[in-house]
Amino acid sequence: MRNERKIIQDSTLGVEALLFNGIQQEFPNHWHEYYVIGLMEAGTRQFTCQNTCYIVEAGDLILIPPNAAHRCQQLTEEKLVYRNIHLTPENMAVQVQKIFNTQLTPHFPEPVIRQVKEKEEFHAVHQLLLSDRGDEFEKQERFTCLLHDLLVQYADFTHEQTDPVSNKAAAAKAYIDQHYAEKLSLSELSDGLGMNQYVLIRQFTKAYGLSPFQYLSTVRISAAKKRLEAQEAIAEVAFLTGFSDQSHFTRIFKSLIGVTPKAYQTIYQEDGVRTYE
Repeated sequence: MRNERKIIQDSTLGVEALLFNGIQQEFPNHWHEYYVIGLMEAGTRQFTCQNTCYIVEAGDLILIPPNAAHRCQQLTEEKLVYRNIHLTPENMAVQVQKIFNTQLTPHFPEPVIRQVKEKEEFHAVHQLLLSDRGDEFEKQERFTCLLHDLLVQYADFTHEQTDPVSNKAAAAKAYIDQHYAEKLSLSELSDGLGMNQYVLIRQFTKAYGLSPFQYLSTVRISAAKKRLEAQEAIAEVAFLTGFSDQSHFTRIFKSLIGVTPKAYQTIYQEDGVRTYE
């Protein structure tokens, strides 16, 4: 099985779709600003989401809400075959309004669903997305029906209660959000808050599921994605989002997103699926 990565941005549905076929890459702790709906088709992985560990296998569905810290790694020699679809919170809200005529926000109480009955339809819809051909009407219809079924079966639309965040952890997050493009240090962050560095790391990680550095990396990558979508030069994007150089940027981007910045940028240049080994 060859190492293959496919990615497409579907402008009609407003989603990204990715296929990782035959890879063994480990993804470190990170988060995304969007919903991730993924299907394992081969391989066995240890998947951790919001500090809870799962073993995921072929046939399992993965449901990751926005800003949920998660990571995964390979457990066997069998290589990964994994499909996923990304929906921004704004697009999810539009889809929910269309499907259920409600403005409630869906929450997935369980990030892993074992041996989902919708796996064959998920595969078929994902193939339609990646094929970049066929009837748009069919694609829209099948995607809408699939999302309806997944939300009905696995989503909770009630208000999610969250633990209170300490004021200093929140202040650290706000500082990183504002200054992510600058050269930051743990000592600068902790001194500015008047607290011990280790205590800051513990409070921040407890509140957000990521260490301050992991959070900084994901904020930078999130900002970089928007600039890549706008077709800014990759070297300039690296500089403007706080990375030491383009090589460092490329390494971190691929470790979190699964494809290089150049590969990601091309899907916003023109319609069509992109395949990378």
